[in-house]
Formats: sequence, structure tokens, C-alpha cells
Amino acid sequence: MSDEYITRVVDAGAGGADLFVLGIFAWALLRFSNVYYGNAQLVLGETIAAVQTKKSMAISRAMAYHPEVQHAIAEMVIEMEAVGAYIYCTAEDWANGVDHCHNWP
Repeated sequence: MSDEYITRVVDAGAGGADLFVLGIFAWALLRFSNVYYGNAQLVLGETIAAVQTKKSMAISRAMAYHPEVQHAIAEMVIEMEAVGAYIYCTAEDWANGVDHCHNWP
């Protein structure tokens, strides 16, 4: 690769990272987290749809009526809401330049 495509040369680890390098990492991490969050939303939706029609030999109605299935899905929904809020707040704080001391630049 020619030198014209190299923007920074830094030491191994985080020792030589400047705001440009950290900005690239923040950009990538926020995008990756949104991709995985979207995948998790899809899986949650598919799970909810599946338990509405899935039956068991032990109960005559759909698995959606089983209390432990309801409990497990409720936990998933709570986790998803928390993750979504965390990603949103992190992206907003980063974009607005909120100072979190040494937790980020």
C-alpha cells in the first residue's frame, strides 16, 4: 500500500492514539452495536411470533401462555429497551462532545 493512503502511524496499544484514531473507533463501535441491536430486535420479534403458535404436549394452549415463557420474553424486552437507550445516549453524548473525564477523549 502506498503512503498516500496511510493517515496515521501510531504505537501499539492506545499509547499513540489521537482524537482522529479514537473517533474512527467510536464511529465503528457505535455502528457495530446498532447492527447487533437490530439483529437482536429481529430475533426477539421472531421469538414472540414463534411462541404464539408453538405447542407442547404438556399444555393444550400455545407456549405464549406458559408463565416462564412470558417471564423469559419479558426479560428479553427489558434488556433490549436498556441496550437501545444506552446506544442512543452514548451516540448522542459523543456527538455533542459531553465530557466524561478519562472514560473517553
